[in-house]
Amino acid sequence: MNSIHFSVVFLVVLVFVAVVGVKATGSASTIAIIYGTGTVCGIQAKLPRRSIVCARGSEEPVHLMPNVSFASISGGRDYFCGITETRTGDLNSMFCWTTNKNDTQQKRIYTGQTPLDQVSVGITHVSAVQNETTIDFWRPRGFHNPVHGKYSSLTSGKDFTCAIGSDDTVSCWGSPTGNNVMKSFSNLKMSTIVAGTSHVCGIRTNGSLVCHGNDDNLHLDSGNEIFSQLAVGENYVCGILNTNQTVVCWGNGVVRHSPVGNEPLVLIVAGGNLTCGLLSRNLTITCWLPTTTSTHQELSPTPTALQSLPHFLPGFCKPSDHSCECAIFPNSETLCSGTGVICKPCMRNDTTQSPEESSQGGGRSRWFLPFVIVGSVGSFMGICTFVYWMVTKFCKREKVHNSVQPTIAGGSTNSSQKKRSTPNSRSPSLVRSVSNSIFLSNSLKLISKSSSIFRRIDRQKSGSSSTMDRNKEFTFEELSKATNQFALSAKIGQGSFGTVYKGKLSDGREVAIKRSDAGIKGKRPIEEKENAFISELELFSRIHHKHLVGFIGFCKEEHEMLLVYEYMKNESLFNHLHATPAITDDDAEILKSWKTRIKILLDVARGIDYLHNYAVPPIIHRDIKSSNILLDRNWTAKVSDFGLSLSESGSDSEGTHSSIKTAGTLGYMDPEYYGLNHLTTKSDVYGFGVVMLEVLTGKKAIFKDEGRIPISVVEYVEEKMKGGRGKVEDVLDERVRVSKRENMEAIELVANTAMFCVRLEGIERPNIGDVMNNLEIAFAQFEQTPSHHHVVDIADDDITFR
Repeated sequence: MNSIHFSVVFLVVLVFVAVVGVKATGSASTIAIIYGTGTVCGIQAKLPRRSIVCARGSEEPVHLMPNVSFASISGGRDYFCGITETRTGDLNSMFCWTTNKNDTQQKRIYTGQTPLDQVSVGITHVSAVQNETTIDFWRPRGFHNPVHGKYSSLTSGKDFTCAIGSDDTVSCWGSPTGNNVMKSFSNLKMSTIVAGTSHVCGIRTNGSLVCHGNDDNLHLDSGNEIFSQLAVGENYVCGILNTNQTVVCWGNGVVRHSPVGNEPLVLIVAGGNLTCGLLSRNLTITCWLPTTTSTHQELSPTPTALQSLPHFLPGFCKPSDHSCECAIFPNSETLCSGTGVICKPCMRNDTTQSPEESSQGGGRSRWFLPFVIVGSVGSFMGICTFVYWMVTKFCKREKVHNSVQPTIAGGSTNSSQKKRSTPNSRSPSLVRSVSNSIFLSNSLKLISKSSSIFRRIDRQKSGSSSTMDRNKEFTFEELSKATNQFALSAKIGQGSFGTVYKGKLSDGREVAIKRSDAGIKGKRPIEEKENAFISELELFSRIHHKHLVGFIGFCKEEHEMLLVYEYMKNESLFNHLHATPAITDDDAEILKSWKTRIKILLDVARGIDYLHNYAVPPIIHRDIKSSNILLDRNWTAKVSDFGLSLSESGSDSEGTHSSIKTAGTLGYMDPEYYGLNHLTTKSDVYGFGVVMLEVLTGKKAIFKDEGRIPISVVEYVEEKMKGGRGKVEDVLDERVRVSKRENMEAIELVANTAMFCVRLEGIERPNIGDVMNNLEIAFAQFEQTPSHHHVVDIADDDITFR
């Protein structure tokens, strides 16, 4: 199988990104042409991960980063770039790939924490808009860097970049070509612009088309035709007609023609002498060369290669609550896999009228619409006010008879409480009341809460067999027999809840049994242990994931509280990293591989991602550490010990817990949580960042340095890397060898991601989903995926790995 050699040119750009709207297509799109090699790339539709697929010549299509979703891409002569898709406030990345045959790598590093959008690729540079207010450049020779202001329709030519400002006028930067273009457009109000090699065409606010550049004799103007989209090539223009969505192309030496006949298109892009578009009927891509008097032919993918490409997105996927200016593209939610909508380009009759057109209407029509709108809104508000008054009056009367009385003791619940156990009871206030009751110190309320959990488990037992197996209730005698009366030889660990024993059930299954120390005389108060017991039991009654330790059942008899889990044969990550006596030489060899270590980190990230983003309500673990990461017989990592976990339903509007007693393990605890009692999901991210550094360095979270002074692994790495004085090799575990340069690049990505996770302020840390994405990219390096992408460096303002 042939494959295209791609190299990451510009590294992962770690920034907090939000995809924002632009007035028209511009250079950022969902399709990109790299015309120097005749390569066409696009963002796949209808998949949860909107990855990039590329085709060139007769070679088979190549999938780039199949586990990463991209929001937009843009192509130049030799390379193209893409911005990954994410939610507002999340960590995001920008990648660039060369598409030539050789595998020569170039590096370009940018790090920031502001939203990035509108990536635009020229021949000599890349530009993008940060935070909707600043244009930044990479390879910025000849550019003023950065440019401040609110801009849209960012587009790049050979050595210049132009954009439309908030006053609808065109500004350009870079070579003298950019200055010439800006002067030519100085008196025009523009809606959108698109750059060719040395010229720019655009649609004015009145709908007409105009082109200017170094050679104004190219004859690119189109008369009175109105276009919804443009694509500008070397010396020609193609446009989608506003009337029927068909395409026409014309220009200097290019015979005016309709390259796809009467076939409507939804999107077009151009590069050099190659133009491509998406067919409206099936969103497949078609490409063509201009009809020209010249015999020169450009490179392009063969029809067979194009036919093997998947469906591409016809526009950017916006958040589902995004308000489109004109209309939503049909089947948007399907195309965006249920996670967004696509806005249709505005047709001429959808946009604001030009001053000339608006002046033609009579005074009556000009004032009639506002009066209708105001009158309709007023009437609607009046009706809503009346309905609200009636409902309020009725509800006040009903509340007197149906109010729920406070619980005085742990007796039976009343009928209204029973109703709240139905599936419809997932409103935030009700879930919060259930979750918060776990942590009440009053013993009677604890008994009431535990009883409700046991009733829920009893109901689950009457359901499917798989649920019943996970939630079996054991007798104390059964578990005592399974552990040989909790013999010292059966003890395998200690957790926040109590002592952990290895046991064997009557059916032959090996299990791990956690016995609360509250059942042992002289240990900590029973109420504190009941907190942990009920918390863990409540959580495991509603969560299940491959990378969370499997829950089998429980036992509650008098003061005895026991939890039963699947047995993890290969013990904890801590034991392997720090060579405890329980680890054999053969087992120790397994973790002397960076591929295995990164795979373990990826497993853990997936487990935490489930807790933060898929559990309902989200769960904060509060005690992420290497001793709580267990390894099964296949070396799959799983998160364990949920005795300190909290549900996010008990947090305030910002997702913060401020009234819960601080808990966790020194060395792994988030400084904001430890010092300010400020707990969020980013607290788990900090703990996981410490684990990542633990895996990379082989050192404990807190260890003694050469001077026998205790130091944290975070301080150790920061001291080594501060100001870019060191290399990542200086902090790596010496017991593990790096075999190839590509592997070192993956390790550097993990190291830089870890340092972002352990930043002092939670707002500066990535979400766990972004950490997981970076780990997937790093692990793919060791898997040698067909994309051959290389993630080399991430730089931080203070910390640089080289």
